Amino acid sequence: MRKISLLVSGSLVLGGMWACSGSSTNSGSGGNGGLGGSGGTPSAGTAGQGVSGLGNAHGGATSEAGTSSGGSLNPGEGGEAGALGGAPTVAGTGGEAGAGEAGAPAASFSPDQLPGLALWLDASVGITANAAHAISGWTDRSVHHNDAAQITAANQPVLVNQVINGRPAIHFNGQLSDARLDIPDSASLRWGTGDFSLQIVAAYTNTLAATPRYGMLFGKFAELAPYTGVILFANYPSDPVYSGIGAQLDSNTQQLVSTTDNLNDGKPRLYGVRREGTTVTLQVNDTDGEVIRWDAPDDVSAPDRPVYIGSQPGIQDLIGDIAEIVAVSGTVSPADHAALTQYLMNKYAL
Repeated sequence: MRKISLLVSGSLVLGGMWACSGSSTNSGSGGNGGLGGSGGTPSAGTAGQGVSGLGNAHGGATSEAGTSSGGSLNPGEGGEAGALGGAPTVAGTGGEAGAGEAGAPAASFSPDQLPGLALWLDASVGITANAAHAISGWTDRSVHHNDAAQITAANQPVLVNQVINGRPAIHFNGQLSDARLDIPDSASLRWGTGDFSLQIVAAYTNTLAATPRYGMLFGKFAELAPYTGVILFANYPSDPVYSGIGAQLDSNTQQLVSTTDNLNDGKPRLYGVRREGTTVTLQVNDTDGEVIRWDAPDDVSAPDRPVYIGSQPGIQDLIGDIAEIVAVSGTVSPADHAALTQYLMNKYAL
């Protein structure tokens, strides 16, 4: 006697055996359950294929069909007639529905997946404001609790709703009000001479002819010249003032100005600066722009100094809106940088 084996859905399935008498064979085994759907909308697993038993050699009833398994019912096939005998008497029955599990929804990107996430401020989450929408607090969504705050009522920016792609943002009026939010110094905001990444969704209208001509989107820097640290400016304070963005790691040598001009038109964009080794790159929307390299990177830790958002005390007031800030301490892989950029571009329809 010889055994027939079939491979179905990656598993060995035993079929019926050829018999020497008129009795029917053992039934065939069903196919394996289908794999659960993966990603996005959960879907049922695919059905395994039932395998027919073979009829006996001398006439007798055929075997029953194997049972199938998977996400949906897939009837088994009827057994074949014996090679030398009568017609089949029992048709193969349908396989039972398998128990394939639905796939889990695909995980969408979120900034908290980034290794080294140091700061994540999102204007749609964690805002503390009064009835006039004046903001006294903005909660950091990273694990470091680098919360931004402004306890002085006269210096509080304002929450505005549905301002960038139907989402809220923080408005800084820039009219010498010294509107700003401050974040106390912390170890996670001291980036040393290492890599870092800073991305901000913002819009601004600082003009070149009026005061204030340029505003501070983000700044953590030493109190004295050359003000070593990380600053991202809306309009750059060169002479003459320039209507692109600018990054400054010190005021003597490590300055970088975008060649993209006329960004002070009030349109929301993604602005960024990142350091990789001795290379610093500016970003506007999803495009890397100006790149500059130095022989040795500055230590941008600025210990015991806060982060300023919107202005520094008394000067550099931003006229515009900030919707989201994401900062990472350490190297950001090309894949993670692209994912974060796409996340912010899509979220705000930039």
